[in-house]
Amino acid sequence: MDRSMRVWNIPTGQCLAMAQFPTPCTSLALHPSEDSVFVGGSDGDVYAVDLVAPVPSASGTPALAAANRYVGHTGAVLSLSLSFDGSMLVSSSRDGTAKVWDCASGQALKTFTGHTKGPVSCVRGMMRPPNLLDGPAQLQTKAQTISYFADTASRRDLFAISDFP
Repeated sequence: MDRSMRVWNIPTGQCLAMAQFPTPCTSLALHPSEDSVFVGGSDGDVYAVDLVAPVPSASGTPALAAANRYVGHTGAVLSLSLSFDGSMLVSSSRDGTAKVWDCASGQALKTFTGHTKGPVSCVRGMMRPPNLLDGPAQLQTKAQTISYFADTASRRDLFAISDFP
């Protein structure tokens, strides 16, 4: 892995911009406003990259810089997902945890540690079902544990966190 993330023009095949990271990239999520991207690293950190302000580089390809770094996992970040309004990010990790982050401050709002069968491999934002109660909930099946974290302020966003074997 070359530790980079690139933005491509699909019709022309031209690389429009590139960001370099100190670690291999393991996951990616585009902000709903399409002005930034979040990149998960094998070092357990999440990098927020501003797509709006690339700077010229010696290679001729505009460079993108990581604006913020979210530190908290001890294993590779395996999956990322954003709330529909882009205010929260959820990350899953090989360390068996999932974290909900405030995008504006970069602070971890909640850490899920109950997934004991292995790495948390998948997180997804989804519309909140009206019959789901406020606050966190958990569903245990034979093969996996699925945790749900609802944003009680917006009463709209929901994250599903799973530890698929």
